[in-house]
Amino acid sequence: VGASVGIHPHDADSATEDDLGILALLVEANPEVVAGIGECGLDLFYEYSSQQSQEAAFRSQIALAKRYDRTLVIHTRDAWEDTFRIFDDEGVPNRLIMHCFVGGPEEARRSLDYGAYLSFSGIATFKNAEDVRQSFLMAPDDRILVETDAPYLAPVPLRGRPNVIGNVAITASFLAQLRGVEERDFATMTWQNTIDAFKLS
Repeated sequence: VGASVGIHPHDADSATEDDLGILALLVEANPEVVAGIGECGLDLFYEYSSQQSQEAAFRSQIALAKRYDRTLVIHTRDAWEDTFRIFDDEGVPNRLIMHCFVGGPEEARRSLDYGAYLSFSGIATFKNAEDVRQSFLMAPDDRILVETDAPYLAPVPLRGRPNVIGNVAITASFLAQLRGVEERDFATMTWQNTIDAFKLS
């Protein structure tokens, strides 16, 4: 079992320099366990923390991911342009995951241009998520991940119930059919992508 450690944008207002130091200590103390930094980024939909605080915490965690060569796991909601602006300002680490991807083809293309993996959740199964499905179909085979975002976003036909990790198989099955590939082949592909995305042994 591996871990990703970070300061979520919802918590950015209360984050301190000591908290960022703790993230560094967690990486240093558990180098074989901590594979990622995040999820971190910007959430301008809920904006539970100020945009200024979110940006500061985000920039610090980008630096941390680069310093320790860890995968950066991105949360971005209603903040695509600002997210890309910060990428341009700070640069991106060697490995980047757009967690729970909810953008359209344009956001997918720009994310891929930064070298990102696109991670798809149960949202892809929702009736109103055509943009997400189009993004999935345009993504290269070696840049696709599948996730749950449990306990949220259970896939159809379980939408509205608490999500659990096992439901990743339902989402993966849906995506494999959408892409026109065998489920076993899709599972093998996305597992290899996971190993590559987090630089696992």
